[in-house]
Amino acid sequence: MTKISLGVLFSICLGCSSAPKSDQVLVDRGNQVTATEAGVDSVAEAEAVKLPPEEKALYSQAIQLSAEKKHMAALEKWESFTKLYPKSRIFLAVQIKMAETQYDLKNWNQGNVILQRVIRATLGNDPIAARALFRISFGYEAVENDIQALNSLVDAERLAQHLDEETRTIELPARIGLIYARLNERDRAETWFKKADEGIAKFRYKNTEASKLEYPRILFQLGKVNTSTLTTENFQIVLDTLSLSQKYSIRAMEFEGTSPWAHEARKSLQTNYTDLWTFTENPIVPRGLDVEAARRQKQDLVGRWISLILNLVDAAKTELIPGSFSNKTSEAPPEKSERAQFLAFLEDLEHRGKLRAYYAEDLTPLTEESKVQQQGQQQGQQQGQKVKKPVPALPVPATGPSTEPSADPSTLPAPAPVQASPNGDPNL
Repeated sequence: MTKISLGVLFSICLGCSSAPKSDQVLVDRGNQVTATEAGVDSVAEAEAVKLPPEEKALYSQAIQLSAEKKHMAALEKWESFTKLYPKSRIFLAVQIKMAETQYDLKNWNQGNVILQRVIRATLGNDPIAARALFRISFGYEAVENDIQALNSLVDAERLAQHLDEETRTIELPARIGLIYARLNERDRAETWFKKADEGIAKFRYKNTEASKLEYPRILFQLGKVNTSTLTTENFQIVLDTLSLSQKYSIRAMEFEGTSPWAHEARKSLQTNYTDLWTFTENPIVPRGLDVEAARRQKQDLVGRWISLILNLVDAAKTELIPGSFSNKTSEAPPEKSERAQFLAFLEDLEHRGKLRAYYAEDLTPLTEESKVQQQGQQQGQQQGQKVKKPVPALPVPATGPSTEPSADPSTLPAPAPVQASPNGDPNL
């Protein structure tokens, strides 16, 4: 892979009319640092140690503010750094951190612009570019631009040797798979998920402190699906995507007692199911249909969707089979564990789904002959049958779904406890 000096990259980044030679000295001190040497966070931290005192002090202040979640203050420090030290040996690495801080503030477009500038500056050909391409995919996803997100991930995959092992073997292929699933390319999605599973199998059994911390976070991230913008047109695609990704959230629950991501995974997955359920209560059908045709179409959609949700519940319960959870470090009583709470949630949802299917109204026949036939069937069904009652809506969690690329468990409120409805009474 060709190395390009940061002097060249910086000149391109600022839009200079002509690029200097690749052997140009970056700073007056005579230190020449290639993009490869400063391309990842760990190396950037090492390079920061070599900075002049005032430069190093400003960098450290920004890092500290970011760690304290004081994102606006951190952004001001990063902006000051880029203005005061445009020839810094870690200039582009700081640009990436500035973009990530914009993401923390949910300023997706501003972050995207910064990373686009970094990618152009690096000519897409080094570790800085690999990191920028991977990070910008989150920004594109946040603004629902799946095509751009996919393109950036595919480009990052070509530079995967510059990414850390966990990102390269697990996060990158799984996120490509998730986007293919959202684009209704299930075969391609499954191919990439298979690659991610291979990476997970290798990473899971690493007995290092870093892997113990990173593994549940990665699983949580891979299990996240945005269900806050459901439509009649994308419902099936979103549900299919969740069918591929929910296993990662369930695996993250294994780490209850050792990682806060276990709780976040359960909460996020329950939010996904709640969003799907809530959307089935009043589906939107095309305008222009007469009242009866609209009613029939709504009922047909609800019937199919409830069936699909119940299939998704079955798949999740299979992932939760006894013995599948090997982590024994949780101090919570068995009935209060993440696994038990999620299983109770699924069983309650399954009960509600079956009730809705059982008490669903029969569709009005379209022909006189079918009306007579159905009338006879209805008379037979009414013998000993209870009066139909409305089925209650599934409670909405206290915190709704998030579209941001990642979540910080320490800043999120605890979810309301799951309460299963009593069996047999659809009014409860």
